[in-house]
Amino acid sequence: MKKFELTDEFVINDLGKKLFRIRALEAFGNVKAGEVGGFLEKKENLSQDGTACVSGTAKIIDRQISICPISPFPSNKYIPWIS
Repeated sequence: MKKFELTDEFVINDLGKKLFRIRALEAFGNVKAGEVGGFLEKKENLSQDGTACVSGTAKIIDRQISICPISPFPSNKYIPWIS
């Protein structure tokens, strides 16, 4: 069962990659069905299993995550994905 989908809404990040906003298809954790979240480059960036989510203005590309834009870090800095 899918917990989220990519919407038609997108942003282009500092690296020129197109990132799509996600929408919850079902309730899980603290997320309500229909709620929109952050941005993914592709659906494989977030598991359809479990309760992990991407919210607000967070962006995930490849296996990296961008801190929100009001972070003290420059917007083109990314931290490694934690597995």
